[in-house]
Amino acid sequence: MNEIQVSIIIPIFNLEEYIVDCLESIYMQKNVTFEVICINDGSVDNSKDIIEQYAIDKENLILYSQDNEGQSSARNKGLTLAKGKYIYFLDGDDKIAHEDDLSFIIYEMEKEQLDFLEFDGKSFFSNECMHEKNKEYDTMYIRKKAYGRYDCGKALFHDLNQEVAYYCSPSLRVYRRDFLVQNDLFFKEGIVFEDNLHTLACFMLAKDVKHINRAILLRRIREESTIQAQKTPRFFHFLSLSIVYLSILELWKNIKDACIDEDIERLCTSMRDSANILWRRLSNEERDKIKGIDKYVQYSIKNNIFYQSYTVNGFIFPYHLFIKTRPIWIYGAGSIGKEFYYQLKEQSLLDVAGIVDKIGSSASDGFINVLGLDSINEHIDDTWLIAIEDEKIAKEAKSILMNKGVPEKNILWDGCSYSRR
Repeated sequence: MNEIQVSIIIPIFNLEEYIVDCLESIYMQKNVTFEVICINDGSVDNSKDIIEQYAIDKENLILYSQDNEGQSSARNKGLTLAKGKYIYFLDGDDKIAHEDDLSFIIYEMEKEQLDFLEFDGKSFFSNECMHEKNKEYDTMYIRKKAYGRYDCGKALFHDLNQEVAYYCSPSLRVYRRDFLVQNDLFFKEGIVFEDNLHTLACFMLAKDVKHINRAILLRRIREESTIQAQKTPRFFHFLSLSIVYLSILELWKNIKDACIDEDIERLCTSMRDSANILWRRLSNEERDKIKGIDKYVQYSIKNNIFYQSYTVNGFIFPYHLFIKTRPIWIYGAGSIGKEFYYQLKEQSLLDVAGIVDKIGSSASDGFINVLGLDSINEHIDDTWLIAIEDEKIAKEAKSILMNKGVPEKNILWDGCSYSRR
């Protein structure tokens, strides 16, 4: 076999109806040397048998089977097996549009010495009913112009975002394999929404990139994809989105480029808001699952997702003080204390027992029943948060609590972190 120019990596899970169409679109390619790496990710239909039959007379088709570990794992395995200079991640129900697409891509990659080449796509539908329901896909992957060549992936990311033309699907670009491997750009496993993180990291780390407005990807819109997404447990969706969001925050901290701050902030805000919406839809039983995940991730979700968006008056609940879980009493029924109470009740992440204030029920409103100082004696072993910004007044509150028998170690205060303003 001649030197392999491009490795096409296809994750396969129950695609018996579509995989031949996908493979046919690859094997019609002209003037290019390629290998096809199909990763059978635990399919329970006839996908594996169909690929084996198709591969009988094709020495450049590799089939690797594994247990169902998810799309990220399948893509990562394909990348470790790949021998091509360039990498294309193609889904097994999608297709390549034209017989000269791969040769054209290789020509552009070689001529421009690119880390990746970005291109456009067109959607097609499994039936007319799907088309009627999803007409927004008609032009979704078609940009209005060719953005051309950039010597910095972040600059292309910025320009695409400015015109709402940034898409995270890895099937909309071909990568140089050394660029992916040397930068450890593998997909995060064990989650969904992994494309959001992987694609952003590629844009942030790439130096030489280019966009052409040629529709190379044919993306199939089908009923089964929607049904499968609906079957995914809601908590898993929430957790995955939260982990991707936190990973993007970590990536953002290491990027020193003010020109894209607004773009990433917009992306993060959208993801954080989506995570909050997902959280509201979870049942109490589903929410309890957060207690079983990694403690650092659990803390990060609380500290980075919720406290930044559940604010009305601009006060942030100090989640960083609450790694251990026990009932929480809030001392102080002013705007800060009530804001914290609403945040905690909405999220159900920490067990808020109630609010105490020296003026007692006089501070109550239609939603919160504020208790007086006499109630402190019954809860001295719980955690007490002083919801007062002023340090002098907070010290007075601390003295009241300690005089009532609350141990000093159970009293928390961090007034400097309460306000966003």
